[in-house]
Amino acid sequence: MPANGLTLYDVIKALALPPGSLILILLFGLILLAAGWRRLGVAVMALGAFAFYALSTPLVAAKLGGLAEAGAPVEAVNLADNGAEAIVVLAAGLMPYAPEYGGRAVDEVTLQRIAYAAYLWRQHELPILVSGGRSREAAGPLADLMKETLEKSFGVPVKWTEGRSTDTYENAQFSAAILQDNDVSRILLITHAAHMPRAAELFRTAGLEVIAAPTAFAAPSQSYIGRLVPRQSAFAHSYTAIYELLGGVWYVVRGRMKAPATP
Repeated sequence: MPANGLTLYDVIKALALPPGSLILILLFGLILLAAGWRRLGVAVMALGAFAFYALSTPLVAAKLGGLAEAGAPVEAVNLADNGAEAIVVLAAGLMPYAPEYGGRAVDEVTLQRIAYAAYLWRQHELPILVSGGRSREAAGPLADLMKETLEKSFGVPVKWTEGRSTDTYENAQFSAAILQDNDVSRILLITHAAHMPRAAELFRTAGLEVIAAPTAFAAPSQSYIGRLVPRQSAFAHSYTAIYELLGGVWYVVRGRMKAPATP
């Protein structure tokens, strides 16, 4: 691993996803201008600028979210009747510098999932498994930080931790092994709505029955004008949707997941 912690995968991902890919488009337009291809250069730069704007609007973020997301929010009133035997929460990342927490803490994305797990646990006290392995910034597994956050900040007990996984496929494989050893076969799976299609399919492939419990849905502003106003939050939702759509394709190519059925 390079001294700065970046791998080739990190670089490729940064350049393939926005804003890296959009910056490359703008730079390509500048190169064309410098080479004397004025009209083509202006057209390419205009395309990059428009894509940057479009991905920053709630309208486009919601459209992309609709392509990536699957399922509706689980109804808490039906939790007692759905046969779930455990709640599984997937990690995302961490804040490597969180002095207010005494060092490190789970990141905003993981915290959203944890908060939803606490909410569902209070509806029906199912045992919880948290899944997340080591990252470059963490001294230990993310699952340990998730367990600490749930127990200390939310007052919710965690029964199992899975701290070996490095991706969603391993989240599913290692979590399934723990749960099946404890005679658990039907789970409530918590992750972001855009991540749910890929995660749920991988957990089903690992041998578990999955009740999807997605959180953090992308939604446009109520007014049409509001949908066209660029927002940082909308760009973040667009990024997540694109990442998950590409991730799903990559998992299909690698043979870890079946292609989604067409209507």
